[in-house]
Amino acid sequence: LMNGEKADSLITDPPYWYKYKSNRWANHEELKNDDIILDFLPNSLIYVNGFIFVFCAWKNIEDWIVYFKKHYELNNLIVWNKWGGWIWDLKKTFSTDYELCMVSHNGNEIKWKRNWSVWDFWKDSEIKTTGGHPTPKPISLIAEMVMQSTKEEDLILDLFWWSGSTMVACHQLNRKC
Repeated sequence: LMNGEKADSLITDPPYWYKYKSNRWANHEELKNDDIILDFLPNSLIYVNGFIFVFCAWKNIEDWIVYFKKHYELNNLIVWNKWGGWIWDLKKTFSTDYELCMVSHNGNEIKWKRNWSVWDFWKDSEIKTTGGHPTPKPISLIAEMVMQSTKEEDLILDLFWWSGSTMVACHQLNRKC
């Protein structure tokens, strides 16, 4: 798969429309196989030596943490404050203006500067997608993860490319993706 190389970090944003229904978008269908989307985690043990970053939503965090902990120690939960909400139920819930990211250091030390657990990055305006990812991650957010977990020339694995933010951040920071 990776010519025998192991990644120095996994930064990935799997789909998490977990049983999602909105009273705004009646035509949105529930994501099929959302209950098995994390099946990549056991194999990531083979391909990744470093930090593990897996984005998730509050609606699936309970189930995903249990599954994550079967394979990795959960060392942090990053809260991405994205300064603007996502629409779930417009009549009964508050707008969700954050996303979560499960983190395992996987036995590695932070490579750059120690940061807080709440990261403030505006929603993406750097990458425009057409009909693709509903919440593309800002390049600056991914760049923070890359700098925290790797050094130049290191290899980063992203299993769900969606908008390409990880690839762009790696290119800008002289990492391989």
